[in-house]
Amino acid sequence: VLSGCSLFALQRRESLSLRPRHFFGVLAGAVLFFLSLGSFFLSEFFRAGGWALFEWSGRLLTLFLFYLYAIFFGVLIVSGWYAAFPPRVEADCIIILGCALYGRNLTPILKKRTDRALFWYRRQIQQGKRPPLLIPSGGRGADEPISEAAAIRSYLIQKGVPAEHIRIEDRSRNTKENMEFSFSMAKQQLQDPNCIFATTNYHLFRSALWARRAGMSGWGIGAPTKWYYWPGAFIREFVGSLYVTWPIHGAAAAVLILLSFL
Repeated sequence: VLSGCSLFALQRRESLSLRPRHFFGVLAGAVLFFLSLGSFFLSEFFRAGGWALFEWSGRLLTLFLFYLYAIFFGVLIVSGWYAAFPPRVEADCIIILGCALYGRNLTPILKKRTDRALFWYRRQIQQGKRPPLLIPSGGRGADEPISEAAAIRSYLIQKGVPAEHIRIEDRSRNTKENMEFSFSMAKQQLQDPNCIFATTNYHLFRSALWARRAGMSGWGIGAPTKWYYWPGAFIREFVGSLYVTWPIHGAAAAVLILLSFL
């Protein structure tokens, strides 16, 4: 229900052309709701009928859903912690994660990400520290006239950042490649760089997982966004984090199957 309300508010207030990914949160929420109802009623129905195989399937589904909900709220708590407590480190470089453009202009979400990185950049300079290298990261989508990285670079220069403080990474197509390609570029420019990344607050946790996979510290700074972006976007982020950590969840699934026999 919350995902549906947020989707309606997103379309009404932002006048966006809705894409399939915008409906993912609503569909995922509906699937979980009906699975939760089904796990209870099916277990009771087959238990009353004495159908052992289906009763076992009901127990397994119940354990699976309990595990899934536990992980969901765990990711929600950790994501909130990441958003509430930004890193207290001196950054050698700040990677700015790209997202969709409006023609050649930054979307409100991408502008906030870039402004967040710009705030951190200026704060370090004001503290008398070396200015961090800014790495806008993001390739060119099929419907974009320029790469996301190039659009971010233009915006940074308009805001007064010297061109020599910017290096663009314009090959990446997803968060995994954002981290890998940008960190590789940072290591070519700096010796043993301490890199952080700037993204939207709901995107911090999954980005941190990919950052650690790439060899970075995993520290990120999150830009705030309006409430109606959160429900659907966070469900996508949750599913994405499951994908990143799938070996752990595969082992957990094996344990759940064993427990379902008890």
